[in-house]
Amino acid sequence: MENASKALLIAAGVFLALMVLSLGIYLHGRLSQSTSSYINKLDAAELTKYNAPFEVLADRENITAQEIASIIEDSKQKEFQVQIIVDGNNMERYSINEINNFLDENIMKDRFKLIYFKCDSIEYETDINSVYYGRVTKVTLSQI
Repeated sequence: MENASKALLIAAGVFLALMVLSLGIYLHGRLSQSTSSYINKLDAAELTKYNAPFEVLADRENITAQEIASIIEDSKQKEFQVQIIVDGNNMERYSINEINNFLDENIMKDRFKLIYFKCDSIEYETDINSVYYGRVTKVTLSQI
């Protein structure tokens, strides 16, 4: 009888150990899924925040030189600079003096009529293996 009770105690101990181990594995799986989901949501929010200043220009035909100067400066502050092409000129590396010259030449025409630009295209990083996947890489504008 003593052997039977010891066997039952051992079986109960093994069963309890298996239950604890199963619970640990289950919780690990659930927490990993939650973490992955949270990281994906953060990545999506970061991508939206990164692209927002450039996507505002999409399909617009009333963009001013001041807005272009603003997005050039915004692009310079990003870790991955966005090419800003205006009438065929790559302006992403323009200095402050060059941006000021651009503003002087493109704010008003004949002191009465504002000069406007339109957004021709916005291009995104399409390489799914790139850490910059989905980010705006190029904005093309032209004077109307």
